[in-house]
Amino acid sequence: MRKRWRQRPEPFFEVPSGQVAVGWVWEGNTDGGGNPVSPDLSPDLPCAYQEYTKIITIGTPNPETFRWGSASDGTCDDRGYAQSWLKVVSDEAPPGEVIVGIKLSLGGDADVDSVYVQGATPTPYCGSGRIIVGDGSCAYVAGTITANGQPSITCDAPCSPLVIDWDMTIGRDAYVERVDGGVLRFSENISGPQTESSLSSEQYTYQLWVLSDIPDDYNLVDSATVTVEEPPPPITPVACNPSSQTVQQGNQVNFSASGGNGSFNWSAPGSDISTGSGATFSTGYSNTNG
Repeated sequence: MRKRWRQRPEPFFEVPSGQVAVGWVWEGNTDGGGNPVSPDLSPDLPCAYQEYTKIITIGTPNPETFRWGSASDGTCDDRGYAQSWLKVVSDEAPPGEVIVGIKLSLGGDADVDSVYVQGATPTPYCGSGRIIVGDGSCAYVAGTITANGQPSITCDAPCSPLVIDWDMTIGRDAYVERVDGGVLRFSENISGPQTESSLSSEQYTYQLWVLSDIPDDYNLVDSATVTVEEPPPPITPVACNPSSQTVQQGNQVNFSASGGNGSFNWSAPGSDISTGSGATFSTGYSNTNG
């Protein structure tokens, strides 16, 4: 920011066009409230009080404003005076605006010799979630994040390897958070890619947060979801016990099956019960046509 001091021999100042006030001071003769017409004996010495804000937060929903008790609120607080002693406390500037002029009214308690103002040209400001890019325009912060190259994947536990990769395309800085089942587990401030391994059954969300021009204003710009499922049980070969039977006419045969997916269908053409289902099957041959 460019700064310069300008002096005016009158008890007010105006900030030059295109600048904002970042500091001011006045000089004058005071005698502890010795105005013979309307003596004002408290406080002993005139003082100044100012409120100020961070330029970069002007126009945001919650601009950061510094008032009484702040480090640079003026000489009244420094001298231990009470805020209620102030004759006038100026109104705050409306949201999105700054004060560009101040006029002093000292009620005869001082003769003002001069007023100084320090002006500065503010850095362009884009607002929350945006930054100034190369051509001077504003752009929203942006980036992408993927899991094994996809915005969303499903894999069997233990899910491994899992490559989380991200790219901040517009922004000041970025970090990644991993959320397991709605609970934040870790935050990664490193550059992608990052390899995960041996993930148990759960849903994982990887969130990419990117910083704008405002300090600590990180914005969620993209996310990738990984759903880890329990693997299905292994499928064993189907086995029939016994594998074959020889039976005399009028007698019954009994079979049992195991393995596979647990679903079995039976077929015995020419027998008393030609079809069936389930893990066991019984039938007989009451004639010799089977």
